[in-house]
Amino acid sequence: MNEGKKKVLIKALSAGKVLLLWMMVMGLILIWACRQGNESFTMLMTDIRNGFVDNPLFPAVFKNKMILLSGAFVVLFWVVLVTDELKWKLQVFKWKLTVSSTAKRFRIAVNVVVWVVALVFVFALAVFLGPEIGQFLSGDWKKETLIAHACGGIDETNYTNSKEAFENSYANGLRSIEVDFVLTADEKLVCCHDWDDELSSEYGEGYVYTEEEFLALKLHDKYTPMSLGMLFELMQQYEDVWVITDTKEMEPESVRKEFEILLKTAEEMGCVDLLDRLVVQLYSHEMYDVVEEIYSFPEYILTLYQLDEPDEAAFIEHCRFCKNKGIETITMRSGWVRPEFVEIGNRYGIDIYVHTINNMDRLEELQAIGVKGFYTDYVLPEYLAE
Repeated sequence: MNEGKKKVLIKALSAGKVLLLWMMVMGLILIWACRQGNESFTMLMTDIRNGFVDNPLFPAVFKNKMILLSGAFVVLFWVVLVTDELKWKLQVFKWKLTVSSTAKRFRIAVNVVVWVVALVFVFALAVFLGPEIGQFLSGDWKKETLIAHACGGIDETNYTNSKEAFENSYANGLRSIEVDFVLTADEKLVCCHDWDDELSSEYGEGYVYTEEEFLALKLHDKYTPMSLGMLFELMQQYEDVWVITDTKEMEPESVRKEFEILLKTAEEMGCVDLLDRLVVQLYSHEMYDVVEEIYSFPEYILTLYQLDEPDEAAFIEHCRFCKNKGIETITMRSGWVRPEFVEIGNRYGIDIYVHTINNMDRLEELQAIGVKGFYTDYVLPEYLAE
């Protein structure tokens, strides 16, 4: 090979390396850009897959940055082409590698190409297989269409959150069981929807029980009330049960207190591992960070019943929040569901659940538009198979 051709080859290889370097810089800019506003890399993948339909500002901002970057690239590319002698040096601690021969340049270029192709392949997997991977790794509770509401109905009585209701739901084939929690006067968590008139009639309206007083009751004259500790014992007995929490509180200090008590109870009983079978219902975006400071639960649901009925823009914001936090489920009142909400949820890999459904005709109507799950007092898994 004559000197002229060799110089051309060296310049071409050098220019190719600059181009590959530019491609990697682009990837870094993408990663940097996706972090703006605390949005996750997963959220960026979702936006790319959806064509930025819900985030039209991002392409405009990215375009401006790419124009500047492309200008810098043109200048750098020109420098490469007009330079007769170009050496690439890599300084690693005290070792210096000087690459000047055509063979070494070629090997480095090939290595860079391999790494870039690998990164592009992983990037493509994240974009196109992200939802499927997420569904494969999601908790077992997502396999269940039905969630037993307030431990499920028993003997045509609902909202008992009782031991008998829990065991009845399990016997009927339900494996995802929602449980209500309230704080007692002595700051213990018990399984109860609220301190309603029926409970407080003996002591006067608005009376808040101690744990001991509450556990001494017979709900509806026959059902056994449960403390958090009793619930943990049932979870130890029934190892395939998932418990969906309904703690109701939204104020940060109240939320913090409830979940600190929950964690402390599990620690005292030596069953912290059970917390990984709790699915925590969040009532606001802000609640997520408060709970995570105490314990990082593997599964969450964003539940909207304490918020205003969302319009399409608000629902998109809920979906984007969930996608950023790795939350795969949004629960809402059955009357709020719209087909467009289901479509938006599908774009983000978010399943929609509704409460509370006790009528099979209504359940099938909602299933037909894509609702995935139902809180229920009386619908049983066997009904779905009919």
